[in-house]
Amino acid sequence: MGEPWSTGELAYWRWRAGELMSAPEVAASPYRRLLDGDWAGAADEWRRLDCPYRRAEALACGDAEAAGEALRILDALGAVRTARRLRAELRGRGLARVPRGPRPATAANPPGLTARQLEVLALVVDGLSDAEIAARLSLSARTVGHHVSAVLGKLAVPNRGQAAAVARRRGLVPPT
Repeated sequence: MGEPWSTGELAYWRWRAGELMSAPEVAASPYRRLLDGDWAGAADEWRRLDCPYRRAEALACGDAEAAGEALRILDALGAVRTARRLRAELRGRGLARVPRGPRPATAANPPGLTARQLEVLALVVDGLSDAEIAARLSLSARTVGHHVSAVLGKLAVPNRGQAAAVARRRGLVPPT
């Protein structure tokens, strides 16, 4: 029982099952912090260790904002069952607005773009401005700006030109 990571993980699962009240001293730090009530510190350690799933588990123990971040991480990872369980937990906590998660079509799209975001991306690739896209799709320019911003974020690019290049390279838009 002297190995910190195995001890920590076992303690975590016992804690989740309601069998453990405090963390063993030998448990690895992020587990110990979480079991001692420092979900934010545990989440930060998991972030530094590049363990997004464990980070989401720690954030899920926090306030509504942290739990929302946990859901975004779980959805991005495709951890459907864990996200579903967390959504049920949040409803049980009395949260009025629990994000429903991505629709199946969005989840099936590799970068997680919605159908509308794919439409907007295709028009960005064609070189249209926000105002031109808004007119074409019967939306406000402000709404289009939000869609473009979401597309840039999901594609992890800083500008429209790079978004267009990524879209072409990944086959997200029909070839021209």
